[in-house]
Amino acid sequence: MKSILAKIDDPKIRSSLIYSIIDGCLWAVMFGFCENYIVPFILSFGANSFMASLIQGIFFLGILFGQIIGPLLIKLKGQRKAVAVTTIRIQSICILLIILVAYLTKSPALLILLYFISTTSSNAGGPAWISLMNDLVPRKLRGAYWSIRNRFIGFTQFISIIIAGICLFVFKKIGMEIVGYSILFVAGAIARFLCGFFMSKQYEPPLETTNSQDEFRFIIFLRKIFTTNFGRFALFQFLMAFSVNIMSPILNIHVIESLHFNYIQFMAYTLSFMAASFISVTYWGALSDRYGNYKIIATTSISLPILAFIWIFNRNFYTILLTQIFSGFVWSGFNLSTQNFLFDAVRRENVAKISSYYSILTNLFAFAGTTLGGILTLFTKRLHITFFTSNNYELIFILSFLLRTFVALFLIRSFKEVRNVEAAPSLAHFYIYMPVNNIVNKFNIITGRKITGRKK
Repeated sequence: MKSILAKIDDPKIRSSLIYSIIDGCLWAVMFGFCENYIVPFILSFGANSFMASLIQGIFFLGILFGQIIGPLLIKLKGQRKAVAVTTIRIQSICILLIILVAYLTKSPALLILLYFISTTSSNAGGPAWISLMNDLVPRKLRGAYWSIRNRFIGFTQFISIIIAGICLFVFKKIGMEIVGYSILFVAGAIARFLCGFFMSKQYEPPLETTNSQDEFRFIIFLRKIFTTNFGRFALFQFLMAFSVNIMSPILNIHVIESLHFNYIQFMAYTLSFMAASFISVTYWGALSDRYGNYKIIATTSISLPILAFIWIFNRNFYTILLTQIFSGFVWSGFNLSTQNFLFDAVRRENVAKISSYYSILTNLFAFAGTTLGGILTLFTKRLHITFFTSNNYELIFILSFLLRTFVALFLIRSFKEVRNVEAAPSLAHFYIYMPVNNIVNKFNIITGRKITGRKK
């Protein structure tokens, strides 16, 4: 981290990037204490599989509405930081209300409504935050900075999820599960409120605006979906989000309802993914800076259908942990490179608006996928297939596998890299040679020897 900050001359920007890491870590506490356990939380209050899937879909719907509201708030306030701070504080209040309403009413429907308000308020500040960070992070350091920031966040999530899992396991054993959730949600709300404090200390560069006749409007964005490089990248993302989220939210329900994981197992299931993401993010960050974001997107998207296919047969706790490790490795690269591809492909003055349009449609497709998956759970339970588990969620996994395969095979070639980068090596370099090389270097470092990467 120090080496990256040393390359930045402006002290206001250096301190702002540090504050952003602290802000991200506090968000991770809220996530580890509250959002990560939202599915077992709502299931404990009598929600069925569709409602448990819906609350995860509501997350995407909240982002969608937040992204619609966000640009309007920027235009109204004229200050990106003020918008982001206010929406963060609203979310912290909503988190407190969720646990209060759960205690008083035990109504899953009200919990879903409050969760929707929480995610909407938080994500209304998303466009302002993205625009601000795009101005603060130097272009040549984006891959390195975001990978390190994500690594700090991942470590904090890791610790928070462990604490929360142990807390819930212990309180359920003594018959006071609601007390455990109350402690976690109050602590999560405080952490989220403090996010606003550290964000308020960041430096805000002047906001550049365009004339009204030059504004990049939503209709223009839609018209360019099939005709521009970024538009085709966005279409790839929209369809992949739909394909993935038919299945992804069902996994949490599957391991709880079908495989009967307890809180410790659910914690380990989540942490194995988080740990792999935490370790892998700097690996992918350096590679995306060197070989370009497109190559990392293409490399990781090939594995997404494989991840869905594995779950059709995956029922053993330990093989599930191994699957989660591989999944975390793949998704850390995919998410990092798609985020940075947007920054690279869009003009600076259009980042806030286009990222909002992009996020709206991505989350609309994700919500549609989640809703379809949730509806399908109501039908799969009625079937009697002895090969699958009791709820037959594996049928949904097969559908997701087929759709992911179609998107990965036929749409990945429709767009290309936008930067001048080094010629990329083969898939084996990313999945075998480099990971093995890194592991060997870790062991050899104690002897003073180091195996350097193959030059290209």
